[in-house]
Amino acid sequence: MVLPTKTYGADFTLENGDIRGLYLGPSHNVDDIFVYFPKQKVLYAGSILKEHLGNLAFANLEEYPKTLEKLRQLHLEIDKIISGHWSAVHGSGLIDEYLVMLKKHSETGH
Repeated sequence: MVLPTKTYGADFTLENGDIRGLYLGPSHNVDDIFVYFPKQKVLYAGSILKEHLGNLAFANLEEYPKTLEKLRQLHLEIDKIISGHWSAVHGSGLIDEYLVMLKKHSETGH
């Protein structure tokens, strides 16, 4: 194994701003990030946003909704969200849908 030669402590941009890495706080895992492609209006969310809550064993359920609210407050132009599980492509409404799922989970435990 080889250690990385470059790391980022916070948000970063690549390719003259065509790719933005966004760390907004703990979510599905403590170190998950979003990757935003502004020209394409695409947000890669990996395990953070998906059509089902899935395994929340490592999720920070107190911070998760706050992280998603921070995402909403960025007012990014998003046409598509790419998820890492189940169906890959979603519309921007997935953010609000996921917040509802997290709220229901916090109220009912499932």
